Amino acid sequence: MERIKKEITVDTIKDLLYFPETGIFIWNKAIVVGRNSIRYKKGTVAGTKSRRGEIIITINKSKFRAHRLAWFVSYKENPNIRDHINGVKTDNRLSNLR
Repeated sequence: MERIKKEITVDTIKDLLYFPETGIFIWNKAIVVGRNSIRYKKGTVAGTKSRRGEIIITINKSKFRAHRLAWFVSYKENPNIRDHINGVKTDNRLSNLR
């Protein structure tokens, strides 16, 4: 089972991302790469859809599945998520994870 990497904390995630009840992560701040190149703009939706249909969010060069981040941020424990209840892999509302 994939586990949330040790080097990332709930505080780090909450500093970078906002997670509302909609289940869609939003960037709290702009992420700048290089001198002036903005990689992610504040207020934009975080993540991209993977080949498997899941949302993947990159933080500090590490990739995380959004549904696992949602669980980790909300419950402060490594997730033991089996699936999305409604079968929609992009629906990361807590009420849809089990």
